[in-house]
Amino acid sequence: MVSMLLRKRSVTLIELVIGCSLLALLLTLVFGMWRELNLGEQAIDKERDLLREKIRFETSLDQLLLKAIPMKKEGEVCFYTDAEGGLVFLSQVGASLDPLFVDQVLCKLHCVNGDFVVDQWPDPIRHGVFPQQMRREILLKGAEELTWSFFVPQNPRMIIENPKVGIGVENMEQQAPTRWSPTWRPGYKKIPVFLRLQLKKGKALYEYETFLPATSYPLELAE
Repeated sequence: MVSMLLRKRSVTLIELVIGCSLLALLLTLVFGMWRELNLGEQAIDKERDLLREKIRFETSLDQLLLKAIPMKKEGEVCFYTDAEGGLVFLSQVGASLDPLFVDQVLCKLHCVNGDFVVDQWPDPIRHGVFPQQMRREILLKGAEELTWSFFVPQNPRMIIENPKVGIGVENMEQQAPTRWSPTWRPGYKKIPVFLRLQLKKGKALYEYETFLPATSYPLELAE
């Protein structure tokens, strides 16, 4: 009797199969959760990289476009889109380690070989001739479908005379379209009020909008 009570109970085959099934189910759930977490982290990293790239993209454009300057003398380079779809303008970049690219520089924003770049030359007005030395910075790799939009007020009454420019309302209306325009011609000789830029990179859309402080078409604020 005592020997029967002390005898160890053996595990049956059915119990072993049930145990293995439960273990397989638990491992499946654990690896599934781990896979979902891993995919979530990859998506977060991708969005973080995209956000970082957009911030760098917008910051680089701010440093150039917010310092764009209008034409001061007849014949100077001002602000216009060229035949290749690029935007050419002078920018007051200030100090630089390179003495050729200090103070004012001539800039061109355009797409080259699938990249959105800015080309810079020393100020041709300051040097007297168009300089040959050029430097290029890639602002966005893999960019495509570059689209510009430029705006001046539609209501002529919202355009006021700028005493520093010395141009009346009727003359300013002749020099620029009173609407959004995909191009900005050299003949306008002035800088628009707003600028909008759109670029595509795969499925991502990069949009940049800014008010240009040196515009010759200031808005009249309501009292």
